[in-house]
Amino acid sequence: MAEFFAGASLVNKTGAAATLDVGPDVVVGVFFSSSWCPDCKPFVLTLAAMYEELNEDGKVFEVVFVSSDHDAAGMASYMTEKHEDWLAVAYDAPLRNELKVKYGACAGSEQAGVGVEPRKHGIPTLIIVKPDGTELCDGSDDVTKYAGRGMPAAWKA
Repeated sequence: MAEFFAGASLVNKTGAAATLDVGPDVVVGVFFSSSWCPDCKPFVLTLAAMYEELNEDGKVFEVVFVSSDHDAAGMASYMTEKHEDWLAVAYDAPLRNELKVKYGACAGSEQAGVGVEPRKHGIPTLIIVKPDGTELCDGSDDVTKYAGRGMPAAWKA
């Protein structure tokens, strides 16, 4: 997975530059969300609980946030208040929009400006990828239905 985000402009919740450092058995959720989205608020709370539970006995799941916030300050506030120790694609990094296009995931209000065609997913969306960057599934429903059952079968690399 480190190769998938190699050279990417990632930041931690304090805004400092960071790198994704995960092992070969760790799956990554590319998390499309924003602070202003009403559906994102309950989703991020469940995702945070799921993140904690899945990683209790060692890291098996990581999250990389891709913001649809209107500005960098909104993204930073959202990360500080609601996110775990997740990394994020820097707000001004081209990769942020490249991932939206790649997975067809963005807020409807930004679809035309970003060039997402077709739009397959709104926000929140969690795309699960294998260590080599291959897409496994849209894990959004798994998060919504999560009740401490362990790693969803579709997420296993």
